Amino acid sequence: MVELSGHSTPVLEFLDPLGLSWYTWLSGTRPGYEMGYESMARGGASNRAYLEQHRGKWRVTVAVPKALQPRLGTRLKRALNTDSLSVANSVKLGVVQELKDQIARAQGRSNTEYGSVINEAARIKSAAVHEQYLGSLDHEQGVDERAYEILGDPIRNQLVDDGEGGTDLVPVYDPGRERLARTFRSVAVGAATPIDTHLDEYRTNKLRVKRRTEGDLVRGLERLKDWCLANGLKDNVSIIGSRQAIAFAEALANEQRLAPRTIKKYVSRLSLYWGYIKYKSYVPENPWLQVEVSVEKGKPGQVERAFTNKEVANLLMGPATPELRDVMMVGALSGARLDAIVDLKVSDTDHGFFRFKPQKSEEHFRYVPIHTDLAAIIARRREGRAPDVDLFPEYPRPKSLESERERSFKTSNHFTEYRRSVGVDERVNGKRRSLVNFHSFRRWFATRAEQAGIDESLVAAVVGHKRGSITLDLYSQGPEIEAARRCVQAVRLPPLDGSPITEPMLVLAGRGSRTLIDEHLANVQ
Repeated sequence: MVELSGHSTPVLEFLDPLGLSWYTWLSGTRPGYEMGYESMARGGASNRAYLEQHRGKWRVTVAVPKALQPRLGTRLKRALNTDSLSVANSVKLGVVQELKDQIARAQGRSNTEYGSVINEAARIKSAAVHEQYLGSLDHEQGVDERAYEILGDPIRNQLVDDGEGGTDLVPVYDPGRERLARTFRSVAVGAATPIDTHLDEYRTNKLRVKRRTEGDLVRGLERLKDWCLANGLKDNVSIIGSRQAIAFAEALANEQRLAPRTIKKYVSRLSLYWGYIKYKSYVPENPWLQVEVSVEKGKPGQVERAFTNKEVANLLMGPATPELRDVMMVGALSGARLDAIVDLKVSDTDHGFFRFKPQKSEEHFRYVPIHTDLAAIIARRREGRAPDVDLFPEYPRPKSLESERERSFKTSNHFTEYRRSVGVDERVNGKRRSLVNFHSFRRWFATRAEQAGIDESLVAAVVGHKRGSITLDLYSQGPEIEAARRCVQAVRLPPLDGSPITEPMLVLAGRGSRTLIDEHLANVQ
């Protein structure tokens, strides 16, 4: 054993970095072993490209394209665990390539080296299984030869203790190439399956979420792969059991200092992915079901709430732009989410109904009667426009197809700025978000409908709440649609002419310490 930059490294690992078959040893094909010691040029040793110091140690840093920054952050970083600049330069290139491959995978490219190498390995394994020679000497010999091609030439040679009082001169390989070659061999001989191998299949067959939510899964997988690398574990889906899953979640909290809600988000996305590959019998269990992440619930007075009648009046009577006022009116009198509103087409308002796109867990379009107080607004916005034209063209989709931002991103920012300007705000120390936001129109609608005596299940159906027992779609029966129309019409705006505004008292039968309406509204998301 010999100490190199703070790490104890076995001679064997230098001699055979891939742990290949005995045939490779007998054939003497250990690339670069015959090369003499190569000293790095002075200029190369002092080069700081892709490097920065952090707490006295060097780490690699790679800029992230602007379109991917909402998903990956502004820069990707990886610690090298050395305070020597020359050592950092000798090993950085492989790490840089790994980080660039991560960026490429996030961009959805299928022609990156990592992706093509892993696909090649999967094809080799599949052919070996089909021809029934998986594990044979010929199969492993061919895999070993290809693995060394991927490994490439050594980046330098290193003197190491031979364990008998002398030294040996052995090759040191680029760690990124070494990791890629190891992964290739593991997949090709059937010894391992990379963690994200089934991601594309999952996306195609099961994943039905917004781009931003899909990004959470990709980021979660990348963090998991990085954690495995940092802890000496292979990129192998089969090694992730409940113990590893729990340790990973703890590392996110203790080492990366992520907020509990963020950790729970990653664990949730990983659990759904593992649930799919378990269903497909790729893995025997879903270890993420054993991970519990405690998220502190909002304290009394710190939970996001509905607007008051006075706040609704202030918003609708204030100096809003015409398009923002129209959006607010639709939100207040339909209970719809902001993204569903700005995504409406002209044809989505035919026959006196809104046809809102599926949101959250919804599987179908939801049809909601248009409130009579919205009739003039909808008629004005439909006039002279083709059926496939946006109802709110003032708020277009993000220009970049790679953007994770929802269409409502610009509208939300516009509304937040306006809301604050008219004094409708409630901030609590320690909370990033205000307790009131555009979603407060949705809560206000549900509150007013239930105060008007509308049945809870019908209100849930109108606003598209997942607990609703009634579905309002194209095939809904006449009585249900008429009931929905009564529900919508039961919601009345507060006076918008400066008249006095009252706030109704909530007097409902209690269920323990919570009222029925409190319990319902707490789940209107």
